[in-house]
Amino acid sequence: MKRWKIWQILIVGFFLVLIAMHLTSPGTDLGMLKNISATDVVLLFFLTLLTYTTYSYATYLVLCSLGLKDMAFSKWFKIFVIARFFNFHITQGANVFWSIKLKKECNFTYTDSAKQIFFMAWFNLISTLLICLCLLLTINPWFRVLEVNAALIIFILISLVVVTPFIIKTMHAPIKVNHNKVIWAKEKANELIDKMYTFLGKPQLLIKLLLINLVHFLLFLALISVGFRSLEISLGVDGLSIFTSILMISKYINIVPGNLGVTEYICGLFSKTLKGALDAGIIVSGLLR
Repeated sequence: MKRWKIWQILIVGFFLVLIAMHLTSPGTDLGMLKNISATDVVLLFFLTLLTYTTYSYATYLVLCSLGLKDMAFSKWFKIFVIARFFNFHITQGANVFWSIKLKKECNFTYTDSAKQIFFMAWFNLISTLLICLCLLLTINPWFRVLEVNAALIIFILISLVVVTPFIIKTMHAPIKVNHNKVIWAKEKANELIDKMYTFLGKPQLLIKLLLINLVHFLLFLALISVGFRSLEISLGVDGLSIFTSILMISKYINIVPGNLGVTEYICGLFSKTLKGALDAGIIVSGLLR
């Protein structure tokens, strides 16, 4: 078994043990699960389907801009939905699955799939944080998390995400290597970053993606709001905005398959910082999984 696979198992196991210890400890209120109604379940399912639709359509637009042809959105949506299940078994499994499917059915190159994955992760991180920042500045610019201004934290994160690809390219450009595989990896990394620059030269595509991501964010926020409401827990839009960002980002970047256990525990901790309950955050993120 590869070393990284072992580490992934240990990470998942660690967080699942933490969650189990909390949920079985005295004072944990699992009785809130009884408050979830059939209407809540239907609404959660419907909103989840809408979030899948918006995210898959944004991905479809990027793929088409890279030359994907002869595939209707309906067919792509089926591939997208099936691919999401692979994330529970393989880190970034969804990306691997649809890259193989697109290569097999449309002769869409793995390099172009990698370009789409890289750009979407970068753009989605920025747009998600930017939308969250705008909501916070509009609703409650002084909202604090652990006594630190949340808007300031998000602004710093946006700045870091924006400049990271440019820093990477600048730092490794002068590095000289002789190993063929390293040279190949370096060239591919440069190619991915250069392709990202070309996306920035497509304002119409960027505007469409930003608008779709805005709709996606609001749908996700509504989904989380329903989740908390079904447990009879009230959470303000400011807190919901950050909770939404955490869950969305956890879907863009996986450190273990599906971020199983990791996302739930982080959401639980955030719920606790909002003077809520750790178990409420864990349950809501678990419901949305």
